Amino acid sequence: DYLYYYKTMTDVTPAGIIFLRDCTIRMVTGELYPHTFEIKPAVLLPSSASHPRYLISGDTEAESQTWIDALESSRMRTLQLRTTV
Repeated sequence: DYLYYYKTMTDVTPAGIIFLRDCTIRMVTGELYPHTFEIKPAVLLPSSASHPRYLISGDTEAESQTWIDALESSRMRTLQLRTTV
């Protein structure tokens, strides 16, 4: 449902939270780093004038795809739980 992100690997307090429920998650090309995927919320956040876009790069395409699959799986489980309640 949420993905917490940090500025450094040693931080204990998140720098932010990405709400995965209404996001699209997909591989993108043409970015600065190879093996990049995008997480883009479908809804406008109240504190934002535009839709944020989060770019994340894996060391390999397979690693990025593993992240995408895990995030999509988490997002789908959350959506299924909400529709069965």
